[in-house]
Amino acid sequence: MKTVSKFFCYCISCLICITAVQPVWAGCVYPPDWQTVPPGTPPTTYQRWTFDEDENPALPTTYRNDYVPEYENVQAEILGLPIDTWGWYNRYNGRNGVWHADSLEMRLHVPNQPGAPSDSYKDIYLGMIYQGDLREPTVATDVEGQVDRLCKSVTYLEDGWQRLDMWYRVSPNPSEEWICIGLGGTGGSIDEVTVETICVPEPATIALIGLGGLVTRLKKRRT
Repeated sequence: MKTVSKFFCYCISCLICITAVQPVWAGCVYPPDWQTVPPGTPPTTYQRWTFDEDENPALPTTYRNDYVPEYENVQAEILGLPIDTWGWYNRYNGRNGVWHADSLEMRLHVPNQPGAPSDSYKDIYLGMIYQGDLREPTVATDVEGQVDRLCKSVTYLEDGWQRLDMWYRVSPNPSEEWICIGLGGTGGSIDEVTVETICVPEPATIALIGLGGLVTRLKKRRT
């Protein structure tokens, strides 16, 4: 599963990684109720790409991910574009830092929370501002499991831009994930992308719960 996810996670092939789609929440509201202050404080992660430069792969413009030993491990890779025609624009249709092409695919790599208990799961928020024919984003992970789409909403902005908000739940919790985004048909543009994650429950909380249960049992034995 890891090999398939890592090397063949293009937007179409990534569909095999979805094992179920179960709408759970009635609507998507940003920020998620588990967002920390500042965003990205453990057990959450926060990464946002505004594509201010034409680097490919692109490092996040703003991020906090305490589970990544090297900054470069969090990246957005723009796929399917020749190196001399990557399709990056300093300004496009009223926005700065835009990737635009007739067929544009993007793969986000977000490693996080290694060594989480097998009974934990991960919630993932994906937000993006785009134009064009957006295919359903997909999530692939380094473990075999289930990916559920919790909710999806699209808000229409000025000049034909749209804002997408989506939540996913991955069970069991993976140590990394690849989020695949594709624009097809007549093509389109991507202006910015935000990904936030949380491991539920976090390992530290589980450890405290276990310790509390042990203390309770010891007290009962003494009484």
